[in-house]
Amino acid sequence: MKNWNKLADKYEDLQTREDSLDTLVEFPIQRQLVGNVEGKRILDLACGSGRKALQLAHEGAAYVLGIDISESFISNWDHREKPAHLAFAQGDISRLRDIPELQGQQFDKVLLFQALTYSTDIPGTIADIRALLPPGGQLVLTTVHPFRFVVEKQDRLGAAPGDAYRGESFYSFPTIWDPTVTLSHATPMFSTVVNAIIKNGFCIDQVIEPDLSDTQKKKYSHKAQWMAKYFGIVAYDCHAV
Repeated sequence: MKNWNKLADKYEDLQTREDSLDTLVEFPIQRQLVGNVEGKRILDLACGSGRKALQLAHEGAAYVLGIDISESFISNWDHREKPAHLAFAQGDISRLRDIPELQGQQFDKVLLFQALTYSTDIPGTIADIRALLPPGGQLVLTTVHPFRFVVEKQDRLGAAPGDAYRGESFYSFPTIWDPTVTLSHATPMFSTVVNAIIKNGFCIDQVIEPDLSDTQKKKYSHKAQWMAKYFGIVAYDCHAV
């Protein structure tokens, strides 16, 4: 948590840049999968700065709750104007059932962008999300592409590709936003994530591995080079059964 507190200001600045991968690839596919939010109750887990939750509140959601582990992200909203139907709370996605603001709550859509692998109990997190949704409720989940860490582990640790892919324990790495700050998270295989979803009450409707468009590749060649090497993200659109 303390490392995310250090990153809070820099993370927001870099994520909102014109050439950030979140701007170019990640949020567009996330927003596409979330679909119509008018009149819906939305839970944005690991919401970071809260800007996506704010956008959904402005787009007509009936209620949006953002949860993040970083005190810095959440406390920023103590001094910022926000709609009455937007709220934030601090909490760990590894222990959703222990967050007071979630007790007795039900949502139409739960969003978890780029953060599942920070959970110390991935199946438990998915099970807790299922308890917050009625049958038919939507989970939109995006994760770091597992091949990214195969490449990183090869480059940094000299690991063989198969060992790098199957080694699912927590992996520590310097962040792209500030190399002096180290983050750690699990590096699960595709099958681990898929099985956690389908064995804990969800059906996967589609899986998308988005890329930059040809126009974006020409305009942002440095990002195209990064994506060519590290793959980007995987997006899962799921519904509760």
